[in-house]
Amino acid sequence: MKDERNESLPEQQENDTLAEKADIALAYLMKYQKQLIAAVALIILVAGGLIYLQQQNHVDEQKASELLGYASSRMDNGFYAVAIEGDSTFTGLKEISSRYRSTFSGQVAVLMLGDCYLALEQTPEALEHYRSYKGNNRDLQAASLAGEALCLDRQQLTEDAAATLERASATAQNPALQAMYLSDAAGLYIKAGQGKKAGDMLTKASQEYSNYAGGTKARQMLQQLSATTPVKP
Repeated sequence: MKDERNESLPEQQENDTLAEKADIALAYLMKYQKQLIAAVALIILVAGGLIYLQQQNHVDEQKASELLGYASSRMDNGFYAVAIEGDSTFTGLKEISSRYRSTFSGQVAVLMLGDCYLALEQTPEALEHYRSYKGNNRDLQAASLAGEALCLDRQQLTEDAAATLERASATAQNPALQAMYLSDAAGLYIKAGQGKKAGDMLTKASQEYSNYAGGTKARQMLQQLSATTPVKP
């Protein structure tokens, strides 16, 4: 004998009214009210936090940019040590790079520190700062590599310096910088006795960047490159 209760089950489900479904939904909301309120509150808190961070970053960038201007003027006038440390009238690059490291200007301060130390012939300190650049701007990334190459060349690591400048050329977004770094890298390869490699790079630079200063420099270097250039086997 068939169980009539089982046969009536689908019919009962079909007869659920909209009001009953609303009651179920209301019961669910009441049951999980605290959790839902907490979740909404968390979303609002996170969104508010992100807005605050964006506003704070904007304020920090404005302040860092202003401070960087004062330090830059000292650096441009050759007062490298003062630019690094600052004095009673302005904040130095060291403090700007530390306090505002998360801002664009703070990252620029890191590279300027490297430039100052290099000008003061403190090569290890300069190299440390160039390598510490962590920004996302490709042209500044390339500038940090170019600074690193200068340091390596001063340390008599000419081939490493040339390879680093090649990386700078490949990293840069600005074609003018690409051309300049590529021709400078070729110059270091010539210095290292790798005339063939340098010649290939200069040919590439002169052809691909003919409308840029780096391309013009490459053509001039090609003309100067002679068979007497020492070439490593």
